[in-house]
Parts: sequence; C-alpha cells; structure tokens
Amino acid sequence: MLKFFKKRLKRTVHETLSYSQHLQQQNFLEDLGLNTLPKEKQTELLITMTESILKRITIRVLEHLSKKEKKEFDEVRETSDPDKISEFLAEKIDNYDQMVQEVISEFKEEMITTMQGLQADLAE
Repeated sequence: MLKFFKKRLKRTVHETLSYSQHLQQQNFLEDLGLNTLPKEKQTELLITMTESILKRITIRVLEHLSKKEKKEFDEVRETSDPDKISEFLAEKIDNYDQMVQEVISEFKEEMITTMQGLQADLAE
C-alpha cells in the first residue's frame, strides 16, 4: 500500500495542473476569502489543495476496488495517461464522477469551516 502512495505522489504535472485549474473554475480561493493574496501564493495554495484532494480521491477509489482491480488500476496508472485512468475508474466504480465531486465538495466545506474558525480566532 505504501508503494502505491509513493508512486501516486509522483503523478504528472499535467494532472496536478488539471485539478488546480478545476479548483480555480470552482472559485475555491474566492469562497475561502483568499483571492486577494498574490498570484504566486494563490497558485501555491491551489497546488497544495489539489494534492490533498488527489490523496482523498485515491483513498476513496481504493475503498471501492477489489484486490484484483487494485492491481489492474496500478498497471493502468503506470501509463500516466489521465484519460485511461479516468476511463478505467469510471468503468470500475459506479458514479465515479459523482464520487470525485463529493470529495471535492467535502474538502471545500472543511476548508471553509477551517477558514471561518481562523477568522473568528483572529477577531478575538
């Protein structure tokens, strides 16, 4: 299992940027009140959030796959082809796209709650 996560963390820059762009489209930084930060810091935050979301998606995916499917997934992942990976997961996991959106929404809600807590602490 550890081997899987080590390999997973070595994902392509393309994949990270793709999810970061997706987060930007969903106005993550604006919703968190972080859109006034310098662009460089915004990019850094988006990449960090993307990595966290990808880890959560990976964990959720692994919960849905059998041992055999996990081995198959590992082989598909080795191709580093995001389209093949998504196709495989959509085939093996019912409502895969919905699951990904749920993970993103859960993360966003956690971040909003955290930011609200931090702002309340600073206001005291």
